[in-house]
Parts: sequence; structure tokens; C-alpha cells
Amino acid sequence: MKEEYEQARKDIENFPLDFYICGFKSYFDDDVKLKCSECGKDVFARIYYPRNIKIICVECVVIKVKKGVKK
Repeated sequence: MKEEYEQARKDIENFPLDFYICGFKSYFDDDVKLKCSECGKDVFARIYYPRNIKIICVECVVIKVKKGVKK
């Protein structure tokens, strides 16, 4: 299973993403607790979350979309 997670992470990291959106609730036992890079709130991501992309919460994404800001 760990090999599948590593492959999933590599696949995500190869996409040209500005940020990786995470939620406030954990749905799986192996979810990882992180901090939003914009507001600092606790968020949860799957174990294979990308390590080289900015983590951002849903609330901060909504604010960015309303402002029309991409990055």
C-alpha cells in the first residue's frame, strides 16, 4: 500500500498546481493533519498529499476565488 501512496504523491506533484486544497474534517484513519499556508488553521489531507505544493484550506480558496486571485 505504501508504494501506491508514493506513486499517487508523485502523480500529484507532477501537475502544475498553485496549491493543494484540504478540508477541516478527517475521514480516514491515515489522514495527515497539516496547517493552511494562508491562515494557519488545522486541515487534513490524505497521506499521499504533495510535499512540494502549498497547502490551503477551503475557506482561503473561496476568498481567493472571490478576489479573482490565482496564486
